[in-house]
Amino acid sequence: MLLRCGGRVSRRSAGAALWSCRCRCISSNVRVDTSTLEVTRRNELVAADPQRFFPSMTQWDDAGQYTRVSVAEFSRRFGYLTAVGQDAREARDRTSLHGRIRNIRLSGKKICFIDLVENEVGPGGALLPTRESQTQIIVNFSKLQPPVDAEQFANHIDLLRRNDYVRCVGVPGVSASRAQNLSLICEQLPDLLAPIQSPLPSKLLDQTKINNNRVVQYQICPTDLERLVLRSKMIQLLRTFLTRTQGFIEVETPILSAKANGANATPFSVTTKFDNKNLELRVAPELWLKRLIISGLSKIFEIGKVFRNEGIDSTHNPEFTMLEFYQTYASMEDLIRLSQDLFKYVLLHLRDSLPSHSNESTLTRLIMTLEENDWQFKRVEFLTTLSAEMERDFTSVDLNNARELLKMIPEETCSVLFPGAQLRTLSPPQILNKLCSHYIEDRHCQSIHPTLIYHHPLAMSPLAKTNPLDPQTTKRFELFIEGKEYVNAYEEENCPSIQLQNFMKQHEQQLQSRDNELLRVDHGYIEAMKSGMPPTGGFGLGVDRLCMLLLDADRIEEVLPFGSLDDVNRQ
Repeated sequence: MLLRCGGRVSRRSAGAALWSCRCRCISSNVRVDTSTLEVTRRNELVAADPQRFFPSMTQWDDAGQYTRVSVAEFSRRFGYLTAVGQDAREARDRTSLHGRIRNIRLSGKKICFIDLVENEVGPGGALLPTRESQTQIIVNFSKLQPPVDAEQFANHIDLLRRNDYVRCVGVPGVSASRAQNLSLICEQLPDLLAPIQSPLPSKLLDQTKINNNRVVQYQICPTDLERLVLRSKMIQLLRTFLTRTQGFIEVETPILSAKANGANATPFSVTTKFDNKNLELRVAPELWLKRLIISGLSKIFEIGKVFRNEGIDSTHNPEFTMLEFYQTYASMEDLIRLSQDLFKYVLLHLRDSLPSHSNESTLTRLIMTLEENDWQFKRVEFLTTLSAEMERDFTSVDLNNARELLKMIPEETCSVLFPGAQLRTLSPPQILNKLCSHYIEDRHCQSIHPTLIYHHPLAMSPLAKTNPLDPQTTKRFELFIEGKEYVNAYEEENCPSIQLQNFMKQHEQQLQSRDNELLRVDHGYIEAMKSGMPPTGGFGLGVDRLCMLLLDADRIEEVLPFGSLDDVNRQ
């Protein structure tokens, strides 16, 4: 490339170049960053003729003389050439490759070497390593068919930049160097498919910049895509377990409706244009899925987005992914067995998909722990454990009465658990949730061994079936690993009158407290129940949290393609 002052730049590498200036305005051998200059200069040509630089792939549909393969398939199919050191020049081996230029370099004036990359997922479901997703392209002036003149060759190569997308056609062979690298020997000049118009930085060091520029980060650090690929693999395993091994069918339920319900959470509200009604985004698909159970389906599941108008932290994002499944005639013990089987299936298959994993990874430690315990979860009963930890008998207290619950808590403990709160405004679920977090989760659920807290109070579980041995508790459990909740499951209440009674209790508690996340009365669901709802077990799993656990991510944004809602809004 010639600079305006007359200094000639050596052929570019990834960024800076050495050049000697013939004028006296600047000393010789000054290092300058030419990447921006090169891209800016070419952008003028791109703007003048965009069809040339962004061609349609249709123009190569009739190029049947070349077999199109991926970079990884090219390496697998012709890797043997590096051992025998010869070109495979039979017509049947004429090959077409597509990919991105990682590096470009000249050897003299008539040979150009290009490192071509193409990110690809391997048969195991993981992103292929660089050695399999990159190959060398050799553009030799003397081997092009039909021949081109030296000026045409130089001008065409001069248009190529690092990170451009190109199409290369030729025959497999090996380089003439001592290394004898597998290469595609071009028979034609590379076709430019999409030129880069803004140079990429070498790396982003600041985490905030990474979160705000995910598209750039994925391009300069393709290994970050590995988590997205493995997330996809994990969701695929969840589906496969339910459909192929358990006979479930996948369904879809409404995201928008006049009333979001099914979980203790605050919904997002939206306004429609067609009839000026207020709608809400679902906080859970539960009540819609149970309507399908009432309709006659026996094993159903949904993996989808849910939305809760809550804060953002390391494990919470207002938009997240959940798996929920429902099975008729399933008891709490059936749900526990299903949970154990699901975890075993996903963990073992995901381990087999990973190219490598250390003994210190959470996935490995979790598998080892469960294998040592015959894939059984540890169990902790709610009221029994809470009574033992607080040295109070909670089995004899009205758990729907906030005042009685507060009397069971020592005054000094109250100030720690509810700092600054007006105690008279607390609802029973708020009090019990805080007690569970402090005395049960923090003290019994911190190990890598998955731990069940079971038989939750009815006050916390208005949709769950009452425990026949204790009417104040339910046939419900939650699963914790290293202090974080992953699963919530229970036998579903299928009696319309009892369910209505539970709804009404939640409504009364909402009027007496400032807890806006209690369930609202859903009369439509009650009417549906009256047509007959079989005994049913339901299960909910936080997909994003499970991804965090198995991929050793510290924060939820690390397993979301574009980060948390805060990150999304800045991109």
